[in-house]
This record gives sequence, structure tokens and C-alpha cells, in this order.
Amino acid sequence: MASNLIDLNRETSVIAYHDGGEIQFLTKPDPSNLAIRFTLRVDATNAISEIVIPIRYKDNNWAASAIAIRINPSSITSLTYSTERQPPDAVKEVPPTAICLHLQLDKSISTLIPIFIKEPVIAARRRSGKILDFLYELSQITNLRIYISNSAALSSGKLTSSERPSLNNSWKCSMAQTTTSLECSAAAPKQRPFLH
Repeated sequence: MASNLIDLNRETSVIAYHDGGEIQFLTKPDPSNLAIRFTLRVDATNAISEIVIPIRYKDNNWAASAIAIRINPSSITSLTYSTERQPPDAVKEVPPTAICLHLQLDKSISTLIPIFIKEPVIAARRRSGKILDFLYELSQITNLRIYISNSAALSSGKLTSSERPSLNNSWKCSMAQTTTSLECSAAAPKQRPFLH
């Protein structure tokens, strides 16, 4: 089995994007005692990027469910990271020092909802409604920031200096530790589109 070049598994995270010069944050899911979870796995042949956000749907008000954001690796045109030693107050969910992943995409994100939820999607509570509004705005742009814990990102060598070609050069990712930048280029084969 190929070892992972990057392996971030369900890390507590905060999502943000630029909107007219301002940064909009999504810090808490619904219910707020749960966490927004970010997964990023990259090895020599495969890559997966997913954000899972707990939410309450009107169709399933008796239990917490979730909505997932999938980012197709082939849509990532730029991926860099920076260490935020004094992160914004909104990022206090991932203390003490945060790493911010900056993603630039050439197509919008895909969102996945449970199959038992009817469309149009209706939130059960105001907090969940704000999450849906945030995701709607996010679907209109092609820049994304994901804040995760510095200790989580750097533990067990999850972010290390390396470069590894993939099968047929369909995915290539390199880490330059000295400049604290992660640069990825993707030319992945066509994949089955994600269902909204």
C-alpha cells in the first residue's frame, strides 16, 4: 500500500472565503457542540478532499445530520498554506496556532446531502439556515480557506517536504518546507461528477 503524501483525517476546522474584500467565516456547525471536519489525503495515485458540516434538516429534525463539501482535485489550480500565529478571532475553534490552507479553484465546489432529504433543502433551525446561506455563497466563488490546528497538521509527519509523481502524472503534489508553501497541480482523468 502506498504511503500518504498528505494525511489529514477529520481535523477540526474553520472555513472561510473572500467576499468583496472581506473574509466570511463558518466556525460552528449545528449543533454547535460538534465540529466541522476536514479530510485531505494525497498519495502517489489518489487524492480526496472533503469537509463535513453537521447540520439539522427540516426533513430530519429529530437528529443531527450533515452536509459534505467535495473538492475535485482536478479543479485545484493553487494550494498554499501559511502559519497563523495570531489567527483571527473567528478561528479560535482550532487553537492555539492555526495553519491556513489557501485553495484556488477553476470550478465551484460540490455539495452532497443525504438521499432522504427532499429538495429544496430546508433547514430546521436558524443556525442551520445560516450554514446553508454560507454554502450557497461559497458555491459562487472559487477561493477557499481552511483553518486547521497547527499541531494536528504537523503531527506524525502529515505535512512534510516531499515530491512524488503519480500514475500517468495525473496528480502531482510538492511541499516546500522552507517557504511553508504547498503547491499542487492537477490534471486528473475525468471523474464521475458529484451529485448535489
